[in-house]
Amino acid sequence: MHDATIHPRLINQLYTEAMLLADEARGYFDEGGRAEREALEPMVRVAFSCESLKVTTRLMHVIAWCKRSR
Repeated sequence: MHDATIHPRLINQLYTEAMLLADEARGYFDEGGRAEREALEPMVRVAFSCESLKVTTRLMHVIAWCKRSR
């Protein structure tokens, strides 16, 4: 069986991209999209909240993986 390795520079780039994306997503979820969210119907707002949680959780998984792989 062949063990594949990822070049550390690629991991660092992925880490940087994931951190930037996480920061942008947090900014949108915290403030940027507030007016848009408030215009949604209650059940749609709940669905939006669930999706935003999925986004941030997945980004944190990527970031954690990158930190372990460095």
